[in-house]
Amino acid sequence: MRPGPITNVRFQGSFNKMRPVSLKYVAGTALGLFAFSGAIYLFLFSSVFMIRDIYVQDFQRIKQSDVLAHVQSMINTEQWNFRPYRDILLFNSVYAEQDLAQKFPSLEKVRVAKNYFHTLEISGVERVPIGIWCRQNECAYFDDKGVTWGKAIPSSGALLTAVNDYRDTSFKLDQDFFKSIQIVTKRLPELGIALKNIEIPGYLINEFRVHTGAGYYLVFALDSNVDKQLEVLKIFLEEKSKDPSFHPKKYIDLRIDGRVYFDKGEQPTLSPEPTPEQTPSLTQPKS
Repeated sequence: MRPGPITNVRFQGSFNKMRPVSLKYVAGTALGLFAFSGAIYLFLFSSVFMIRDIYVQDFQRIKQSDVLAHVQSMINTEQWNFRPYRDILLFNSVYAEQDLAQKFPSLEKVRVAKNYFHTLEISGVERVPIGIWCRQNECAYFDDKGVTWGKAIPSSGALLTAVNDYRDTSFKLDQDFFKSIQIVTKRLPELGIALKNIEIPGYLINEFRVHTGAGYYLVFALDSNVDKQLEVLKIFLEEKSKDPSFHPKKYIDLRIDGRVYFDKGEQPTLSPEPTPEQTPSLTQPKS
């Protein structure tokens, strides 16, 4: 048998299925890698979108330098040996607002705006303190929403309502007491009574005292309607205004619905619409 020409031999296998790699595929892959590397450089290393300026609103009680330093610390936060948040496109303004609100609780509202491509603008609204709440030698400001913040110095006067809480509990503003105290502090000036400070005794339950500028204190109870207690007080004072000799030596007690107790002779005075129930015994508040 004569051997056949080698040009007629064909291989049956995978070699016959191989195709040359497309030049377009190679070029596309290279272009994609180049674009990805360029984006990494653009966002992480270049200064094209770098935050350069930070403008902070002039707050009354918060130092601009403190806000600026905190924002700069967020920008300089490193991840995997990089500082991605210095890029304004990667900087998360929503997270920054939440972080600033937590760092500075005296801010009621805070806004972090991006002024593309190199500037951040920080603005906000500060809480307005209406009083100082003290407990266990620790004092904090509080606003009309019952939010506490900061460290305050104990005081007594007309500018800020001073609440001295002597209960042995954790430092947290009690909303039940707060709402009742808020009603009392708004209504007393209408009755011509100057408020000095407020006391929540540690040995009494659901009661608080309002010390007045006249030297006596008022006793209120949470388990009775505070508005009605104030209405009874108004009627009582109107009646006693006709008596020039009337002046409470120590206290006026409003804890019992429809009744007023004061320390001159320990005699109860009934309101025009007294409750029909028998008057319960009442222990004189401790001084």
